[in-house]
Parts: sequence; structure tokens; C-alpha cells
Amino acid sequence: MKVWNEQNFLERLMPRLQGHKPALREACPDAESLCALAEDRLSGSARNAIADHLKQRAECRDINGRVLDCTRPSGGCNAT
Repeated sequence: MKVWNEQNFLERLMPRLQGHKPALREACPDAESLCALAEDRLSGSARNAIADHLKQRAECRDINGRVLDCTRPSGGCNAT
């Protein structure tokens, strides 16, 4: 079991995002946007657009959950 951490996070995340069908991949938020959301660095409209997307895409919700785990002070990132 590989542990997710700050050093390998984007390396492990990108294949999951790239695995989507091209039309879906273009509609999905990129890793930078998910990180900005987790770090509370997004404005209202951008935040709302990603939140709406996460309601509809289970795969993106999963990735967002992993991002949130990595931003917690405890240093989570233990997802497989």
C-alpha cells in the first residue's frame, strides 16, 4: 500500500484525472484548483462551480477528499 503524501500527491493524482473521458476531463477541476479549494483560496464563483461539480462526480469527490486529508494539520495523506 502506497501512502499519499505531499511529495507524491500530484504524481498519484494526475493519472486518476487523466483517466476520465476527454470531455469529462476538461470539465473536471485540475489539481491546482482542488488544492486552492482545500486551502480556502478560491473566490465565491470558482468555489461554487467546483462545489457543484463535486456534487455530481464521485471520482472528483474522492480526489477532493484526499486533498483535504493532506491539508489537515495531522498530515493525513494515508489514502491508497
